[in-house]
Amino acid sequence: MGTRGEQADASRGPNEHSRPRTSASQTLPHSRAADSSQPGVGGLAMSRAASFLGPVAAVIVTTLGLMIPGVTIPAALLLTAGLCVLAIVVSPRGWASAPAVYLAFFAAFHAALLLLVSFGWGRGSQSWETLDWLSADALLGAARILLVAETGLAWGLCLASAMLRRPARLHDPTPERRLTLVGGTLLTLGLVSFLVVFVQVRGWTLFGGGYEQWRTAAANAVVSSSVILLLIMFGMVLLAAGGPGRARTRGFIGFGVWALVLLLLGNRSEVVVPMASVLVVIARQRRLRFRWYYLGVAALALTAASWVRVVRTDDPGQLLGVGPLSGLAEMGSTLRTVIESWRWHTVFNEPFVGWRTYWRLFGKILPGQGPVESDPNVFNQTIMERSGPIGGSPVAEAYHSAGMTGAFIVLFVVGVLLVAMELWPASAFSNAAVGGLLAILLLWVRNDFTPVLSEVMMLTVLIGIAWLLPRPHHDRAGPASARAAGLRSRETTVQWPAEG
Repeated sequence: MGTRGEQADASRGPNEHSRPRTSASQTLPHSRAADSSQPGVGGLAMSRAASFLGPVAAVIVTTLGLMIPGVTIPAALLLTAGLCVLAIVVSPRGWASAPAVYLAFFAAFHAALLLLVSFGWGRGSQSWETLDWLSADALLGAARILLVAETGLAWGLCLASAMLRRPARLHDPTPERRLTLVGGTLLTLGLVSFLVVFVQVRGWTLFGGGYEQWRTAAANAVVSSSVILLLIMFGMVLLAAGGPGRARTRGFIGFGVWALVLLLLGNRSEVVVPMASVLVVIARQRRLRFRWYYLGVAALALTAASWVRVVRTDDPGQLLGVGPLSGLAEMGSTLRTVIESWRWHTVFNEPFVGWRTYWRLFGKILPGQGPVESDPNVFNQTIMERSGPIGGSPVAEAYHSAGMTGAFIVLFVVGVLLVAMELWPASAFSNAAVGGLLAILLLWVRNDFTPVLSEVMMLTVLIGIAWLLPRPHHDRAGPASARAAGLRSRETTVQWPAEG
């Protein structure tokens, strides 16, 4: 007689000997087992605790910063860092989630300059005072506005995280070739359009000559640079959401070549935004682990950005040479838009314009409304006329509209939207929507609200076109074709030992 285990083995059929024994926790498909992981870096308990403590901590830090001038800038920096950590903790996908990527982007463009000023970097033979907009009072005023805006962002993130339901599925690698087709077409149109404009304006003669030179030369080109950006940006997002394959690889290579040319022409945001959005899309397809060498990659990227800043006009990076700190300074010059907005309403005592800068977008379809481009209440027009093409900021625009209340409300809404995007269950089409919406929000960090509505409508139409296309035959074939493509997670079945 054999042992009881041998008898159990003998009682099983010949095909069952090759099947590995698994625990009861392995009865679910592997993809669903991965999706059941707790949200955030510390699990559900830490996420819930952060959702409760985050708003309280933000209010305390902001109150101290507003009441004590000596701690205003340190409080703004502390709150910015805390928000970046908070976004990772409350997000199921951690560092590669939509809230975390947005907060990193927001912090780099709004708080980097405050960090450099606090540590005195850049002071030397050429003083910070050579930049007439960068004064101590202006920095304090901008830091106070930033504190209130970030408090609204913290409340939006935490309340939405506490109230919205957690997704049952965090990752979905299922391919969707309709998105690949539409995304690849858009990306190809964008790259070809850029090539036409590049040849038309003899772009190779503008390498290293300055962003403003490229901008001026491309202003009268056959295709608008903003249209090219949207084609490439949405093309990359939809191509990434369609799943891995040769088409996506070729598209990414084409984007890389375009990005290199654009960096040589002095542009940066049009390269970073699609890359950040694609990162979030891929993180919704499979789990991405953070590697410490990513920090070195970030430092190299900032160094590249410091080279790009030589094409910028009036930016603080000129005081730091080439390197990561110079890249941070150049990106952080977005704070100037907040400073300008603070001056209009604090130094010159101009009244706030109200919410017209937001709902005025409907002026093209409402009767009796003049063109948006000539409305002085629209933030983009005001900043262009008074300070030149220095971009925009959701914080500066909200303060221009309704003061501190406006800054809190607008960023609160952004925080809620980010968490809602993060908690949207993963699928090919939801991944495309989240990536596209994130790209729009990232562009808004450096601009005003004017193009947001039209960009959302364009994204909706493009995803709708992909949805209406007939599914390719191999996508309709069902699970067998998915397994053949290597994109379906394997299932394991429990084999309980027989009773002897």
